[in-house]
Amino acid sequence: NDSSTASPRGPLTTPARFALAATGNSNYGWFGGGYPAVATVDRINFSNDSSTASSRGPLSAARGYMGATSNTPIG
Repeated sequence: NDSSTASPRGPLTTPARFALAATGNSNYGWFGGGYPAVATVDRINFSNDSSTASSRGPLSAARGYMGATSNTPIG
């Protein structure tokens, strides 16, 4: 839509972390890892108005300072 107001989402299931990886598509936003190193993966569902991320995963090991990408086609 053309709203200038952000729709609040979160909090993530593991608060107070940074250096995490994130990616998404038109349906979901995914957040994983972080520092201090955690193995948590969170998903935000864009199709509903839930303000809480759901836990998915975990990663195979606790990780921080990761990268992420998406293969969602443009156009």
